[in-house]
Amino acid sequence: MEIIDEEGQLFGTINVVDALVVLVVLAVAVAGFALVAGGGSAETETRYVTLDLGTQPEFAVDQLDIGDTATLDNEFGNMTIADTYLTRSTAGTQATIRVAVTGRSTEGRFTFGGEPLRLGRPLSFANESYVVNGTITAVGNETELSTRERTVVLRGTVPDDVARNADAGDEIRVGDESVATFRDVAVYNANSPDQRTLYVVASLRTIESGGEARFGDRAVEVGESIPLSVAGYRYNGTIERVGSGFDRQTSEVMVTDVVDVDIADRLEEGTNYTVAGRRVATIEQLAVYGTDNPNRKRVYVGLSVRALGYGDTLRFGADRSLREGVTLQFRTSSYEFSGEIVRVGTLSQPGKVTDRTVTLHMENVTPERADGVEEGLTETNAGETVARVLDVQVEPAVVTLTSEDGDIFERAHPVNKTVTLAVELRVREQASGIQFKGRILQEGDEVILDLGTTTIRASVTELNGR
Repeated sequence: MEIIDEEGQLFGTINVVDALVVLVVLAVAVAGFALVAGGGSAETETRYVTLDLGTQPEFAVDQLDIGDTATLDNEFGNMTIADTYLTRSTAGTQATIRVAVTGRSTEGRFTFGGEPLRLGRPLSFANESYVVNGTITAVGNETELSTRERTVVLRGTVPDDVARNADAGDEIRVGDESVATFRDVAVYNANSPDQRTLYVVASLRTIESGGEARFGDRAVEVGESIPLSVAGYRYNGTIERVGSGFDRQTSEVMVTDVVDVDIADRLEEGTNYTVAGRRVATIEQLAVYGTDNPNRKRVYVGLSVRALGYGDTLRFGADRSLREGVTLQFRTSSYEFSGEIVRVGTLSQPGKVTDRTVTLHMENVTPERADGVEEGLTETNAGETVARVLDVQVEPAVVTLTSEDGDIFERAHPVNKTVTLAVELRVREQASGIQFKGRILQEGDEVILDLGTTTIRASVTELNGR
């Protein structure tokens, strides 16, 4: 049989022209279908997104692994985990993942699951083993998350047992990775007796985005609180410094205070002040002086203290800078006192030490009291003589009487005495004047001397002798 007969029919039944028209229509239809189904000149493309998964339970975090893949149901596209960032917090584990998203790009428009990859878009990562839900926080071409180690100084208030357990080398781990490490710790007392101020120099593995560093869901900046779950305890610290730690320094200061006699008697050179088992201060030098109250003593205490260096500032505790005028606390198991800093950088009191002879006067005292003051009596403090009686002159006391006519005249008291003393005092000469027992001494001032067998109260009548 001829394929096309003399009438132009195909196989004698189909007109050739009609057949060509049918083929053209079919070709156009197929092309149109391909255009509709494929969205134009569609190409396969891969983009990278950062998914913030928020707080996840341990069983879900344990499943997350680089290389895990998730596919779309009944649609083209898949996701593969390219990088992970996990941090531990008091609420659980914060998880962020970098995901390679494979979808279609049509005329420069990338879609996945029929939608573009917008910031803030919720996205689920689901496979046969687990499903996690996240939010897109970044879109780009980088395959890995941008992370770096940052050093911060944290300060927090913790119970005593936490302060005792915290130590350099403590780690916060998620799985097999260390996400934070304590490089150094320092402990001081807090305002509450059972609380401690814990300073930590920590190295944090942070995630960087848009110029901002974050640790989990917290910005790494001064004033931000960072919760850390360490094995055995939890610590919540406020960032005080970013980029460096603190310098440990042992500084010498002189403090003074007026304390009860029983506390003055307990003070002793070599006594340590410890907090949570750590030494923070030691009494290196001590001077104790009497006051006009027999139950109170003025003390000068030279301390070596463990301070923290912040640039030009030395800090002792949460709110104590080592500078003159600041009150510093010293505490042991049996006593405590708070002294005002009068010198920084030395253990000695202000001024040049010298011996000065002064004249003291005691008026209208009983014979027994006058007889109790003898040449050679001394007052000593910590083995050092601070006062020595060089000479004693005793005379009848003079009393002033007024007659019935209003005349005023003087008479010797029949019993009481006037005592004049020459006393060598160990003083400190300063630009502001002569200091004795921590007080500026002037003519007319009253001094108290504890001479062992007796205590006297006398007025200064001459100060210039040496």
